[in-house]
Amino acid sequence: MLPESPTETFWLLKTNFRLQNLIEHWKFLWFLGELKPLELRCLIDFPSVLRDDLFVALLRAKLTDVSSEDLVKRLNFLQSLEERKLWKLDSLNARNGDLKYELFEIRRTIRKVKKFSGYIKSPSKMRSKGRNLTIPDPETFEWSQTDELDYFEFLTVGRFSGTSMEISILS
Repeated sequence: MLPESPTETFWLLKTNFRLQNLIEHWKFLWFLGELKPLELRCLIDFPSVLRDDLFVALLRAKLTDVSSEDLVKRLNFLQSLEERKLWKLDSLNARNGDLKYELFEIRRTIRKVKKFSGYIKSPSKMRSKGRNLTIPDPETFEWSQTDELDYFEFLTVGRFSGTSMEISILS
């Protein structure tokens, strides 16, 4: 394939784990710097990974001078608040022994779209068939008074501030 030609990528992943558990495992490996490049590309392409505010804040916090041990401790505190699985090195090592997967990246070129010439066979094809068009309801939304938690601040400083209450972790 030529580098200039448009392509689409598909991932074929077969595993003996649940997909979400594998994704969490790869996130932890990425944080530790042990994720292989092919796995990293697959992880980034997974729809929910870069929308996970806590994980993105963790990656940003890793670029600061906070130690990895403190980051994992603070992350586990946040994960316990949100009822997520905690990141532990011993469970990571146990999973490494049990985890089996096959990962393939499939790329193929996208064919060019056939252009519309503008020719229409019969005049009846030009008119709509009298379909009943429904008008969608206007969008509704509710105001929310909940405070957005700044994960990055908690991961780097160790406490939330600027919310209705202050939460900090005991070391």
